[in-house]
Amino acid sequence: MVVCRSLMVLMVPVALLAAACHLFTQQRRRAMFLLLRLGSPFTVLWTVGGLGTPMLLIAVTIILIVMNRPANYLSDAAAFALFVTVALAFCIRYDSIVFTIWPCLYLIIRRSNGARTPGSPSWPH
Repeated sequence: MVVCRSLMVLMVPVALLAAACHLFTQQRRRAMFLLLRLGSPFTVLWTVGGLGTPMLLIAVTIILIVMNRPANYLSDAAAFALFVTVALAFCIRYDSIVFTIWPCLYLIIRRSNGARTPGSPSWPH
């Protein structure tokens, strides 16, 4: 258990650094993102407070990275990664569904507006 907790304490900064590099191109904005996330009392408390919460923070960071592009440009693999990450977040903490279901619903609604269904004129025959 101590090894898992130590691993999660190390994984949180790595996940946030990956998010900062993916979301921001300017060094100054990356530094500000990391300062606000790692310096937050909530992040510090959650990281040392329990095993599930740092894992949930990593899952939410992955959801943020995946959803940081228009839904029209989201590939099927990225959409699958989003749904798997939301499912893992739910397995980590069941109450996370209150926050993580919204990106999935948004993606489903955005993709269903232009979806091709059997019988529609754009469906390949």
